[in-house]
Amino acid sequence: MGSLKGILYPSHHIEFPRELNPWAFQRMDAEMDKSKSNRVVMKPEVAPIELEPSSSIEPKDAMWLERTTNLLNTSDNVFLERKDQALRLRRAVHEINKHCQLITLAAQEDIDEFAAEFWSKVSFFYATRHDSFQFSLGTLISLKHGERERERTLELQTHQVANESGDPPQLIFNATGSSASVDIVEWRSSVPEGESGRFLLPDCQVAVLVTMAKQPMTFCHEYRDEYKNHAYIFEGEKLESRLARMLKRKRTPAD
Repeated sequence: MGSLKGILYPSHHIEFPRELNPWAFQRMDAEMDKSKSNRVVMKPEVAPIELEPSSSIEPKDAMWLERTTNLLNTSDNVFLERKDQALRLRRAVHEINKHCQLITLAAQEDIDEFAAEFWSKVSFFYATRHDSFQFSLGTLISLKHGERERERTLELQTHQVANESGDPPQLIFNATGSSASVDIVEWRSSVPEGESGRFLLPDCQVAVLVTMAKQPMTFCHEYRDEYKNHAYIFEGEKLESRLARMLKRKRTPAD
């Protein structure tokens, strides 16, 4: 058994082709009678992951790939989807403790799927104001378990903005224009530039959308037992410190 070799394609998907990983497909083919699912769970400690961009992608456009490789190799489980001639990366999870995880979502459709399930009933969020109209999303807090849905839902449309340094991308939204609700525009004035503010309306829950995802997105998920709700952290010291500790972990391939 060797490493699992993956390619980043212009579609922004990361796939592990059969021709580069014949051993993985031989193993799966031998076990097909045991499972009809097209989802595969892989442990990087058993088969380390190697990633590289396809020949049609400029290296400068894939500076983040090394960091993603390290994140995948220090995850506890990597979730793949079996295609005809490849395995496609979907998600990776690192368990910090029973109430806290670092989650990496691979591509736009994976983010859409996760957002529809977990970010459509947000109680409130924190965001940092960078200039007159632009904010980056920091933390989402869900409704409490068993809490009734609120009277109305506000849709918050964000877009992914990559960092040239290879650091994790930010989720940006503009508190102006046709995509911003009146509530967001009014809230904007309460947050000074360079500072973080909380958006909370007692009669309103928030549904968060993420667009323009061109690279995997890693964030921290916490179940807050004392409040009976969930937190999703996209930036800030707490996320950065947990990512740093995760990336220091060393995996030794199993014999």
